[in-house]
Amino acid sequence: MMGRKKFAMKQHHNLCLDDLVSPSDLYRKIDESLDFSFIYDLAKDSNCA
Repeated sequence: MMGRKKFAMKQHHNLCLDDLVSPSDLYRKIDESLDFSFIYDLAKDSNCA
């Protein structure tokens, strides 16, 4: 005999980590004041993709 499958609604939440970190956080201040773009050029030959 075949049974019925119960449907359980799943909730999905939109979560943005930027919204959870304070604007005055130390890491935000470091990111605003330093330019880390040179790292991409240094690491481009090390990445396999």
